[in-house]
Amino acid sequence: MYKQKIIEADKKAKKILFNYFWKDGWIDDRKQKINDDDFLYAKEKGLMFDFSDEIIKHDDIIKNIPDLLK
Repeated sequence: MYKQKIIEADKKAKKILFNYFWKDGWIDDRKQKINDDDFLYAKEKGLMFDFSDEIIKHDDIIKNIPDLLK
């Protein structure tokens, strides 16, 4: 039987990621901020990635669900 191995995320990187997206609720996409050092640290630990112009925002995905289900 295969035993699943649990990998713990780096605590500092997890805090950086969480603070980028959450503060008393989800942070609006336009208000998300992170400094370069924190971003690079979390990216190095595998919890963040480079963004591009092609990222689809959460609200846009929700709006497009009916079209995806057709």
